[in-house]
Amino acid sequence: MQARARRTREKILSQAKRAFAERGYEATNLTEHILTPAGVSVGSFYHQFSNKREVLLEIFDQTIEARHMRIKAYVAGQTCDSFADAYRGLLLALFDDVDTNPDVWRIQWREYESPDTEIRDRSLVGVPGWSQISLRVIEPWYPEDHAAKSDVARMMVLIGMAVVREYCHLDADRRPEMRDRLLDPAVAFTEAGAQRLLGAN
Repeated sequence: MQARARRTREKILSQAKRAFAERGYEATNLTEHILTPAGVSVGSFYHQFSNKREVLLEIFDQTIEARHMRIKAYVAGQTCDSFADAYRGLLLALFDDVDTNPDVWRIQWREYESPDTEIRDRSLVGVPGWSQISLRVIEPWYPEDHAAKSDVARMMVLIGMAVVREYCHLDADRRPEMRDRLLDPAVAFTEAGAQRLLGAN
């Protein structure tokens, strides 16, 4: 029974990711776009979830924090020759996550502006931690205490989010050829800003 319930839950979540990514949360009909394609009855759904909103929140809880932890571990284990290489590596790790979990990223971008406060807040889980990760990228190259470090970290997050968003919205077959074209100016601009604010490294 438990194994069957787990499979049912996984089918619901898998189909919901596709539906929410394609249509958005508000435009997704629970029965038409999630349950019927997943082959799950309404009764079985309500044994697992209270409503469609709970499904969306579960998707965020399962995936966004796990992504944050993976990227954090990646940065901790990275060996680089420069700040630019370190920041590029961080963005590449995010690109790889987009390639692995494109639907979750699309859902996040859609729900950043949700009128539902809890959905909006849950879609942003992990974003405050990006500044901490960025500070870890900065530290080996600018170890001295400097008030502008938090400004550079914030710049890294904002530029990174913009670049990753653009990457996410590309067709999957175009992403490999576009990586450098997106990364090169973003990394160069960020490196120049860091040097201006923190001094040449």
